[in-house]
Amino acid sequence: MHSIRLRHPWDCEVGEGRAVWSRVFNWPNELNSQETLWLAVEPLPDAAQIRLNGQLLDTANPSGRFDISQIVSKSNHLEIVLPDTLGADESECPLDVRLEVHEG
Repeated sequence: MHSIRLRHPWDCEVGEGRAVWSRVFNWPNELNSQETLWLAVEPLPDAAQIRLNGQLLDTANPSGRFDISQIVSKSNHLEIVLPDTLGADESECPLDVRLEVHEG
């Protein structure tokens, strides 16, 4: 497994008792037939919503890991909506967010 942490720059918008963390990232590599690309968000807060390129990911999975192999593109927009203003006064997203390439 190869892991890439998505650190700053994150944007944060606060309103209506929630925080929306967003950022753009590029994925220039094509995945081969033996690879899958996962998005990991830890810890995954209850009632969080995650969208990648406008597609809502199934956050019912408490592991906080999502196979994004079929929806990743060269330029991507990631959005994490938190049900409160967790970390909104910080300069970085309060969650550990990373991409993981799995082979096999």
